[in-house]
Amino acid sequence: MKHLTEHFKIINDRLPICVNQLNELLVELNQISSSTVVKKTYDHLDKWRQQSHQTIDDIYEQKRNEIDQILSRNYDKYKNDQLNNIDKTKSYTENLINKQNATHYQMEEFNKTLEITQSTFNKFKQNFVLINTIPLNINANVVDLQLLSKIADIYSLKTPEKILKLNDKWFSSFASHNDYLLLYQNSKFCLYNNMLTIVNEIEWNNDLIVDMCWSSTLDKYVILTEKFLFTLDETSMTLIERLKTDKTFLSCTCSHEKLFVISQNCPSTIEEYELQSFILIREWKSQQIFAIHELIYSIRCDNDHFCLLIKNKLTGKVHIELRTTATMNTVWSVIVPIPFSNSISRLCLLSFNEWLIIDEQSNHLIQISSDGKLKSKVHFNFKPCNAVRFDYNSTIVIVDNAGQLYLY
Repeated sequence: MKHLTEHFKIINDRLPICVNQLNELLVELNQISSSTVVKKTYDHLDKWRQQSHQTIDDIYEQKRNEIDQILSRNYDKYKNDQLNNIDKTKSYTENLINKQNATHYQMEEFNKTLEITQSTFNKFKQNFVLINTIPLNINANVVDLQLLSKIADIYSLKTPEKILKLNDKWFSSFASHNDYLLLYQNSKFCLYNNMLTIVNEIEWNNDLIVDMCWSSTLDKYVILTEKFLFTLDETSMTLIERLKTDKTFLSCTCSHEKLFVISQNCPSTIEEYELQSFILIREWKSQQIFAIHELIYSIRCDNDHFCLLIKNKLTGKVHIELRTTATMNTVWSVIVPIPFSNSISRLCLLSFNEWLIIDEQSNHLIQISSDGKLKSKVHFNFKPCNAVRFDYNSTIVIVDNAGQLYLY
């Protein structure tokens, strides 16, 4: 009893300290200004601008030096060649003048020689070193802005803000772009706004949809079926076929420049395509970069890196890896506490390069920090089968048992 009393006393003594900490936060929050919360962002943007300008200045100085080197190696020779040609032509002309016997043919030859000499001199004078420049075409997406997520930790996913009951015929693959969400249901691609109201739609009665993602470079959705890849314009709702395979597609994602597609054949393959042309650049089979018994189930990209959800059929372990898009080098790899199953687990990119694992089999969402640490694990009383970040700071979770969308 004495021990219990001491325990309650410790707790009660701690409460006033907590209240004081809250009061300090309230004072600081009331004093903070809007300019304060974006100062670090502006500083980062200014630093990027300075570095970009410095890159241009460095290229400029490099090319100036190259021009100077070309000039020092070639100027005297070219000038002397011009002088010699002019002297020879002048001597030939003076000889004709002295002899006073120039023919019509010789005059024509002289005029041609003079014209060529004049033209060569003009080029020497004005374009001794030719230069070709390509205008800088800087994609605005090189600067990516993200609003501070209101979901810093998935433990906050308690009560959804909205719930949408889908029609009977629906699939768990969906994608988002700013304030819009693309879903496939009832034999249609349906585009929802942030009020979860349909604003556009198009009929689709073909292959099974296995995955979707948004490409900011193409300004289009990428739609993946088992055998085909399409792009979808959200304004015109026009579908265009881009790829066809003899394999079985499973998952896709885009960086600013590349498209990555996973095939679920054993072994799994990662195919890398140039985003504008859809030309295959490279292909990796899973045994080249993973253990032979490992299969890739999901891929998502944050431009410089992509994250892979991998299941090992031999050990029964599941892990995710972060790799660079340029070289496929591993940044980090972490085992995740979910049981092995053949059901499709998925990945979702959260704010600030954190990752969400959606495991339908165990009814769990698992949050992984940007440095590859297990941050949170939350159990639901329904089976979540996919999730996307929506409107920059929200998460949508879709469930398979009731066919409902939960907007948090």
